[in-house]
Amino acid sequence: MTDRRRELPSVDRLLLEPEIRELLHTAPRLAVVDAVRESIAAARTRRGGPPENWASDVRERLSDRARASLRPVLNATGVV
Repeated sequence: MTDRRRELPSVDRLLLEPEIRELLHTAPRLAVVDAVRESIAAARTRRGGPPENWASDVRERLSDRARASLRPVLNATGVV
């Protein structure tokens, strides 16, 4: 019986896919590489196996990461 995790693509192979390569024009390379790594790691632990569309999964992870960094804050540094 073969381990399905062996069928997962490498980071370099995914970065060569045209849809993921387009993401490099809109996001920093390091962010795209991290999102690809997260996607592969999630596929390793996911029971259903890899996502149907790697590019959309990576795009969603980039979007989630950008959304998570913007949070409302209370500026309480004024003098009373």
